[in-house]
Amino acid sequence: MANSWRISALAERHRALGSQLEDWSGMGTAWTYASDLADEHEAIRTRAGLMDVSGLKKVHYVGPHAESLLEYATSRDISKVYPGKSVYATMLNEAGKFVDDCVIYRTGPNAFMVVHGSGNGHEMLLRSAQGRQVAVLFDDDLHDLSLQGPLAVDFLAEQVPGIRELPYFHHLQTRLFDRPVMISRTGYTGERGYEIFCKAADAPLIWDSILDKGRDLGIIPVPSPRWTGCGWRATCCSSPTTTRRCIPSPTSRPATPCGSWGWTSPCRRPRGISVAPASIGACRARSASGSSVCCSTATRRPRPATRCGPGASRSG
Repeated sequence: MANSWRISALAERHRALGSQLEDWSGMGTAWTYASDLADEHEAIRTRAGLMDVSGLKKVHYVGPHAESLLEYATSRDISKVYPGKSVYATMLNEAGKFVDDCVIYRTGPNAFMVVHGSGNGHEMLLRSAQGRQVAVLFDDDLHDLSLQGPLAVDFLAEQVPGIRELPYFHHLQTRLFDRPVMISRTGYTGERGYEIFCKAADAPLIWDSILDKGRDLGIIPVPSPRWTGCGWRATCCSSPTTTRRCIPSPTSRPATPCGSWGWTSPCRRPRGISVAPASIGACRARSASGSSVCCSTATRRPRPATRCGPGASRSG
């Protein structure tokens, strides 16, 4: 087990499923379970899988200057993000170089939550807030459970009224199994899915209830990091494992805007990849060693070229 300074409230559940809790972003994270990788992959693609992605860092950014400072720190026009909406963004340093990626949730007129990976996003937010009217609060009590797959909406519709009508990259405050949660229609598997933000004390009950009540739909637990690189993150840079070519250096050029996804990166990443069934064995071996799984065992799925520049857009 990794010597991590952040602890998931679901750590004992992960150990019971066979995980050794390897470190990611300071948290002991389930990189593998004792279950079959092929079934986990099929669950995400045809049913639904439940992942604990609480290793993502959650930062509340609140105050009169919050909107303008997020525009400074990221690649997005934050004025277009209204309460209840979220956007994917890149986080840039003072030279316009990529330091992290994130999803920005607007939770009120002057209130935001920034969920980012293991890059330097938190440090960038702290620097931008110095001397300004904004509070920065790192919230490690908030846990993030990701229910991903085509049947995720069918399951949640039985518990949360109106969830089917929730648009892509929008979120709502509601209750799930009589616990207060924020549910967002986001995820990184390429399938329709939802992230459930809850208190650490409520995470075990919500996790157990989803797996118990979702058993008839084929919902199973899935270790989260093996899905990094699949789906829409296959078009993006995920820090730090896939941003080695994007970390600022004296010769790297600044990121530039590109449609609704926010930027054009100096690095080149394969787009539209999926795990080939024949690669499952190799994928399991690489996963057990902590390597980046999906990108290394992927097959390319053709997609039209994306045009970047004025007037360009990229749909979700």
